[in-house]
Amino acid sequence: MKHLPIEQWPVEDLKAFVRAFEPGDIFDEDLGAGAHLSQGSRRKITFSYRRWLGFLKEHDPAALRAPFAERVTRDRVRDYVNDLAPTNRPTSVAIQIEGLFQAIRLMDPSCNWSWLQKIGYRVAANGRPIDRFDRLAPPWRVLDLGLDLMDTADELQGRTHKALEIQFRDGLLIAILSLCPLRRRSLAALSVSGHFLKTADGYTLLLPAEDTKAHRSEDIILPGLLTPYLERYLSEIRPKLLRADPHDMFWVSWRGRPLCDAQIYAKFRTLTGKAFGKGMALHDMRRSAATHLAIDCPDKVGLIPAVLQHKKMETSEAHYNLANSARASSSYVSLIKTKRKTRRVKETS
Repeated sequence: MKHLPIEQWPVEDLKAFVRAFEPGDIFDEDLGAGAHLSQGSRRKITFSYRRWLGFLKEHDPAALRAPFAERVTRDRVRDYVNDLAPTNRPTSVAIQIEGLFQAIRLMDPSCNWSWLQKIGYRVAANGRPIDRFDRLAPPWRVLDLGLDLMDTADELQGRTHKALEIQFRDGLLIAILSLCPLRRRSLAALSVSGHFLKTADGYTLLLPAEDTKAHRSEDIILPGLLTPYLERYLSEIRPKLLRADPHDMFWVSWRGRPLCDAQIYAKFRTLTGKAFGKGMALHDMRRSAATHLAIDCPDKVGLIPAVLQHKKMETSEAHYNLANSARASSSYVSLIKTKRKTRRVKETS
């Protein structure tokens, strides 16, 4: 990754960046322009600005000696886009430009940076959206995959170091995702004491407002089917993975550390790829849940916002429209097959 570590940033850049997120009262003149942003948004902006500075250090190091606002020019941004394009999709390039725009406007809100944002829009418009419908395995198939991984984990006993524990953990991860298609950030933030409540009927997954994009707390009752798996993970599998480095995070790596969101993403993509032929991204699980709910249970389409923790139905309409399109196409194909078969019967009679 061609990123410039924060400790190598120009001093003025670092000061302006820190000042942009300075906390304070709304009546305080020192309140940073980005003080209201979530930690997730801050990470994305930091990531994009590190990438921008990394590009400059490699291709135009003299620019790092100029004031941070003056070095963001149309020509340099054009070179930056051309540098990113060979290894990134247009949408990914547009995300980096949007992140740079967000960073620079927070660092120097006195300037009009709308031209930079418009470049990001134009880059995104040149991209062709990827049709992901063919890789959306139904949630029940994903659930079966997770359960199968856990049920067969004991067969790996003694084969390789912690192979049993890792496969069981991955199976539980997949099973929970199939039933509760959480966002990457929410999934990685799960802790034992803060998110899982043991009840007489099993477990309830508690999502506080700060862990959801909608900033709304959610309580998800996990089915009894998962109870024995959860109890084994908490009492046996997780302690073995933890080793001598105890912490409260729910997902644990083979080194005993918390499993980060990038590792969770890679695990899910790899295992679904092996099982279904095409790897699903974590967000594909959310698309799958909404799309197959709309296809197979159209009368329950109103559940989609709650399943995906959306504030409004409008956010879920893309999945509903995709489901209607898929059903319409399927009906059309069936009609053609029926008409074609009827015609052949008439021709031969």
